[in-house]
Amino acid sequence: MGLTSLSKAATSAILLTAVVCTAPRPRHSTAGVGFTSLLQDALPEQVDQVGAMGSEWPATPEVQELCNTVKAKALLSLQKKADSNVAGFKQFKAMTYTSQVVSGTNYAVKVDIGDEHKLAILKIYKPLPFMKTGPELTDASLLNVHTSK
Repeated sequence: MGLTSLSKAATSAILLTAVVCTAPRPRHSTAGVGFTSLLQDALPEQVDQVGAMGSEWPATPEVQELCNTVKAKALLSLQKKADSNVAGFKQFKAMTYTSQVVSGTNYAVKVDIGDEHKLAILKIYKPLPFMKTGPELTDASLLNVHTSK
């Protein structure tokens, strides 16, 4: 297979992936309907739209580990903000997250910090492995949570 053939095959695969990812996905299995339906069934449910932030999902152990790597920087960032009076975290548990694939992955994670009226929102960039750098905190903010009792 020459370079030209490989290039055409790669281009076709990328185009097919873009079409499948942006096409509406059926709620029920459509096995046997066609190749596109089989690909849609095989795609992870988290794929919403290419290039956009995905749906909100419960945090996984991997997301918790990602948050743990930026925990100290998150605390410093929150302490520097004028409207924040965070002295420390009573707990630090990732609750939900969204992600966006770029040249790496952007994450927005809601973290329970042990304050019944606030959650931390951490924005984390995880570069591709070949970049040989770790996750980077790009923003940290507090979300006020109002609970009715």
